Amino acid sequence: MRGLVALGAVAVLLAGCSSDPVPPATLPPLTSSPTPSPTPAPTPTGINAPDAFGASAFTKHWFGLLTAALQTNDATALIQSSDTGCDTCQNFIRVIAKAKAEAKTTPDLRYKVLFAESAPPEDGKALVEVGWDVSAFKEYDSRGAVIRSEPAVTAEIGQVLLGRTGEGWVVLGFRRTGRG
Repeated sequence: MRGLVALGAVAVLLAGCSSDPVPPATLPPLTSSPTPSPTPAPTPTGINAPDAFGASAFTKHWFGLLTAALQTNDATALIQSSDTGCDTCQNFIRVIAKAKAEAKTTPDLRYKVLFAESAPPEDGKALVEVGWDVSAFKEYDSRGAVIRSEPAVTAEIGQVLLGRTGEGWVVLGFRRTGRG
């Protein structure tokens, strides 16, 4: 019985084929300038997303900016990502400016974010609980001589308060709350 059904299906398919030429269908003409449809503004993603994921991602990004600024004595990106009312941010920026003026470097200093967890933002602000380690590092003078050595610091815990500015985040406040 299965063979008859299969044979019938093949016969139906073959019946649709014929040697008679079928005229091609005519397609509508193409226009040289299509009318664009309005598109909504894209929602920021990643470190700029206006949600808890974006706040957490931005906090990790900010610690990367802090590390780069401390390693290179260039706080430009850190300044752009930190509100002038953030005392801790301004303290970091002053330390970096002083090290630059005195030609001191800390090329092996690294902040490593262990976690960054944000509550859902409210009224354009997000509070992010963050944990981090700081690598052991040496500070060098302009001749390359070691002038200070610091041990690693592990399991620091703090809070970062973020605010929305335009389509991104900025650090409004940062404080250490303890050790993990």
